[in-house]
Amino acid sequence: YLDAAGTISFQVAPSGSAGSSISWTEALTINNSGNVGVKTSSYGDAQLAVNGKILCTEIEVQEYPWSDYVFNKDYELMSLNNLENYIKTHHHLPNVPSGKMIEKEGLNLGEMDAILLQKIEELTLYLIELKKENELLGKKIENLK
Repeated sequence: YLDAAGTISFQVAPSGSAGSSISWTEALTINNSGNVGVKTSSYGDAQLAVNGKILCTEIEVQEYPWSDYVFNKDYELMSLNNLENYIKTHHHLPNVPSGKMIEKEGLNLGEMDAILLQKIEELTLYLIELKKENELLGKKIENLK
């Protein structure tokens, strides 16, 4: 049906029988701004709002800054000691939202992918650093023999 505000609503009746009252449930709405709601008419600032799971074969997030800056010469990688202290204090990685923050505010997939890539790239740098230290210790051990 089309209401006075210009919102188109598609409703379904999941239960009920002939001769009895039918309980209608909102399945899909399209408001006069073109926003679409699936099982909701609360859009917030979204163009598509879904109250439930979304199943798809692909999601493309466009134009989010990527984390390759981690490999720049001037990038300051936190020392492992400082990282350990940060984790003990905050109970999550630096620049990664806490679980409480995600519960409260949700998450942006593009932003989270970039953050996770940053952490993977930092781990790679830590591994390279540790490998070099290991090789140096191996040479020192060989020289002691």
